Parts: sequence; structure tokens; C-alpha cells
Amino acid sequence: MDLLVPCVVGAAGGASIASTLPDSMLRPLLLGTFVAVGILIATKQAHTKREDAAHEGHAPEPITWRIRTALFLAGFYGGFVQA
Repeated sequence: MDLLVPCVVGAAGGASIASTLPDSMLRPLLLGTFVAVGILIATKQAHTKREDAAHEGHAPEPITWRIRTALFLAGFYGGFVQA
């Protein structure tokens, strides 16, 4: 439940904002969002592989405000793009 709330709230916010924006603003904003997420994914993969190897066999990280913020932003992105 701790993980669900930030995702749902973010998705609702992203969808509501995307549905109120005019089409003239939506196209460049979506393009910029796709480019930014693509860059983030491309640069994050190498870091994630090193992190996974370093934490192998350790207890999972507790849910912090950073994780909740990341889940909110992921939900917002999903709601915005799918609206």
C-alpha cells in the first residue's frame, strides 16, 4: 500500500494536467519528455548494474521519501503520457 498511493496520485495528476493542456503545447512537451526519459534510461543502466552487483545478498532498502518521490514521478509520467 505504501507504494500504491504515490503512483496513483501521480498518475491522476499527470492525466488531469495532460487532459487540460492545448494540443499546441502537448506535442513539444511530450517530445521533450520522451527525450529526457530516454537519456535517463540510457545513463542509468550502467549505474544500476554496478549497484545490483554491490548489493547482492543484502536486505532490501526501506521505503524512503526518495522512493516515494520517484514513484510519484513515474506515476505522473505514466498518467501524462497515457491521457
